[in-house]
Amino acid sequence: MRRSCLGFPTSSRIGLGLGLITLVCLVVCGGIRARDGALAQTGPISEHDALERVGRFLGTDASDWRVKYRLHDCYVFEDPEATHHVKVSKTDGSIKAYHTRKAHRTPRQPRAHLTLERSQQLALGYVSRSGAGLSVRVLEPREQEFDANELRFRFLFTSYRGHVELPVRVEVELDATTGEVVDYLAVVHLPVRVGLQPTISRERAIAVATKASRLEAPQAVAAQLFVWPAYWLMKNPDEPLPQEQGLLWRVTVKGLCEEQVPTALHGSVPLKRESTEEMHIDAHTGDVRLSERVAEEDERSVRQQLPPEPRHYSVFDQSPAWASSDMLYFSTTRSTPSDTPDYHRPERCTSIFRLDLETGQISSVIADAFTFAPSYPAPSPDGRYLAFTYVRNTGLLDLRTGAIGRIGH
Repeated sequence: MRRSCLGFPTSSRIGLGLGLITLVCLVVCGGIRARDGALAQTGPISEHDALERVGRFLGTDASDWRVKYRLHDCYVFEDPEATHHVKVSKTDGSIKAYHTRKAHRTPRQPRAHLTLERSQQLALGYVSRSGAGLSVRVLEPREQEFDANELRFRFLFTSYRGHVELPVRVEVELDATTGEVVDYLAVVHLPVRVGLQPTISRERAIAVATKASRLEAPQAVAAQLFVWPAYWLMKNPDEPLPQEQGLLWRVTVKGLCEEQVPTALHGSVPLKRESTEEMHIDAHTGDVRLSERVAEEDERSVRQQLPPEPRHYSVFDQSPAWASSDMLYFSTTRSTPSDTPDYHRPERCTSIFRLDLETGQISSVIADAFTFAPSYPAPSPDGRYLAFTYVRNTGLLDLRTGAIGRIGH
């Protein structure tokens, strides 16, 4: 057998060389992993590392933040004032959600604000620093709006493969004057595990959605093919399984919905309001998987359809009831006479008055502070009694003696 100069067989020398090469590779790879802690992480990250991610995301020192909750898959941190909260994944250290309590948001005076383009750049910067592994190059804004009242920019980013929207939703809300993040939420269910070729056509999905819509005279205004977790296949929808996905059509439908609008003088009035409904149609079976109302016409414009009402509700009359051709009872928010000079009628509390049509005299029958808001008077045919309602009960007033009792007791 041929031997080397070290006394080992040639075949052993070759094996030794391969072993040395393997050892060098392990050392080099170990050095790279030690240098980049993010890539070296194979188990749950520590709280210290998670706080470092928070600091990088916000661009500030977060070392004084504390753990509020320890969930099975993430940490929830809050700042010392408990006004800011952030959720960090234990698996990869990515920022899942960030929220600033509205009551503690710094009030801004109306002044010059950032442009939409600049705000979008800042929002994508937060996405890049979140550690979610999403390339901002493939993200596109699905929705973007500016709130002039709160001076906020809101963005909803997603990603597309061809004409199909992927299961990626990143919502970012920014202060329009400073560019600071106010709210952040990332929901990512990659990779895609379903085919992207629908069995149900766009036209068929629109037909199914308009037929299943609860709106009156529904009209489809948009239809988008997208991938999302198949909640209907899961036993616990609160914890979606990444492998359970579905290919769906998102059909946006507009139409009218009827609802009862409460009024002070006319009770509940039926009105029709323009509404927008979002329907999710299974792209393979045509089944309706979700139907929800996503937008409605502003209430102020709806109330313009109502009959005129008093602008000041301190005094108004309602529920008139005839006792005779010259006598009328009604409930009112007028205050009854009181011996106490500083007496004030309870807010929105009613009493019952009587109007003599011959003399025009108005007098109190039941005080507003008695029996808790009496209303809806109903005089008996013989004119001796007056029934009325109060706090889910029916009272009976003897108009001769002034005695008050409860019917049925």
